[in-house]
Amino acid sequence: PVFPSGFGNDDPDEAAPPDSDRDSLSAFVAARATADPDVSPKFATAMARRVGAGFAEANRIFPENFHLFGALAGGGLSTLWGGVTAPYDDDDLTAFPFDRATLQKSYETVAARIGINGTVSDVFPSPHTDLPLLPPLDLHPTTRLLSKRYAARREKVIAGGVRVGQPMQAVLTEDRGDRRACDYRGACLTGCAHGAIYSAAYDIAALRGVDGLTYRPGVLVERLERSGDRWKLSTRAGPVEADIVVLAAGTIATTRLVLGTRAMAGKRVRILHNPVFAQGFLVPSRLTAAPTESAYAMAQLSLRVELDEPRLGNAFGLVYSTHGLPASDLAAHIPFGTATSVRLLSAIREALVPVTCFLPGDLSRSTAELTDRGLEIAGGFDPDIDRIAGIVRGKIA
Repeated sequence: PVFPSGFGNDDPDEAAPPDSDRDSLSAFVAARATADPDVSPKFATAMARRVGAGFAEANRIFPENFHLFGALAGGGLSTLWGGVTAPYDDDDLTAFPFDRATLQKSYETVAARIGINGTVSDVFPSPHTDLPLLPPLDLHPTTRLLSKRYAARREKVIAGGVRVGQPMQAVLTEDRGDRRACDYRGACLTGCAHGAIYSAAYDIAALRGVDGLTYRPGVLVERLERSGDRWKLSTRAGPVEADIVVLAAGTIATTRLVLGTRAMAGKRVRILHNPVFAQGFLVPSRLTAAPTESAYAMAQLSLRVELDEPRLGNAFGLVYSTHGLPASDLAAHIPFGTATSVRLLSAIREALVPVTCFLPGDLSRSTAELTDRGLEIAGGFDPDIDRIAGIVRGKIA
């Protein structure tokens, strides 16, 4: 196997040790007590709280059994992402009225503008990589070992339904304008001070200089309706009219506007999203390794896992190191006392490899309904999801 041994959500050892240089014991205890083991660490940062503040309330969205996260801040959720970019191929676009070739010019233009690093791999073969790419990021020592192990056993691993490669990421590995290349300091979760990870917020200044374009920050569209042969957008700052409206408010907020526009209040509609699970894997040969001083703290490798069911296609996974991840968030998985957790985490940190796996949207069963109070979302999954997730776990272990 790619990963010699593993443990996951059913095992109490899915954790990593505190960084003694940055986490005092008292801060570790306090943070561990408030960490939510079911939420990604990126959503627990101060920056995430600022970006996501007020989104549900402003858009009148009421989720149940559904983790909702949206952004009203300039740049949107791109201010928090890890930069992984996965261009569509013809398989992805089967249900669309156009193919990958139609998008190629757009992909090339965007890649050249924002800066995407990557290389041809078994996960991202051509034509995914037929773009102007920067050199790939350096890997963490643990994920570099896994990459070498995969290369040595490639045919066997592929025969087992798993492909491994470095992800394409909108992260600079070379300086570009005011943005600087990644310096591997590992502060990715709290915000890159050099602008290496692309954010749409970087484009706002340039867009403000475009003739005919007006940027109105803080203006929320509450309702969209047809007014004669034009569109009328209702906002708290007053109405706005336009001949053409491009709806790009994110899946959930856009759904609320569309249901209102099409007089579909009271009708429950399905929302497709990717069910996600996290798994920790242990690389025994790295148990005695010295702590890594510098590394990129987001995704290191990507996985494509065949599900053996044609209707579903593949699952997609991202492999991380624990470098830069808050120890308190990871320690929330350990049911031991603080002292024991500290010792255990210190022993396994370099050997621990967290993996996030995204399952096909067809396995989601969430719905949305526009009511008098707003958009009500009921989260749900396919009854077979646990079995399918188990297949994925077994293949990558």
